This record gives sequence, structure tokens and C-alpha cells, in this order.
Amino acid sequence: MTRRRRKFPPRGLLEEAARFTALEGMIIDESASTVYLTEAGMRLDVGAVAKGYAVERVAQSLEAEGVSSLLLSVGGEYPGDRRQTGPRGGQALEDRD
Repeated sequence: MTRRRRKFPPRGLLEEAARFTALEGMIIDESASTVYLTEAGMRLDVGAVAKGYAVERVAQSLEAEGVSSLLLSVGGEYPGDRRQTGPRGGQALEDRD
């Protein structure tokens, strides 16, 4: 297996993108169930939020069933604070479909 080397974007591009990461640019109206983004060019990736939530729920469910060591990978997000225990360090589940 070979690892690809990833190149970082130019610093100026990163600094420009960072302008759109402040929570102050987002107005949440819970009563209307709306979110308003104050800056042109801002985007909200709700898919990433949903994936992180789902991963955490699976981890909590497995821990409630007695799993003491786990690492879940679903394309980049995983709870990395789960400690390995036991003689082999745990079990692995994988579904590539």
C-alpha cells in the first residue's frame, strides 16, 4: 500500500478561507429553525455534522454493550479518545460497501 503525499494549499488561500470559519458569521434562529450566514461565500456542511453525530452514537451504543476499545472510521471522522485494552487491543469491524 502506498501513501499519497498531500500538498497544502498556498497560505494566502488558507487565510482567505479562514475568514469564513467564525461562528460569529452564523445566526441561528431556533424558534424559526433557520440558520443565516452573514458573509457571502460562507457555507455550512451539515453532512459533516450528521456524520460526526452518527459516529458518536455508534460509539456510545457499542460502549453501552461493553465494548471497551474501538476505533470507528467512516471516511475520516472517528472518536480517537477510545482507549485500547485487553491482550490484543480490541476487535475490528469493517464494511467497505
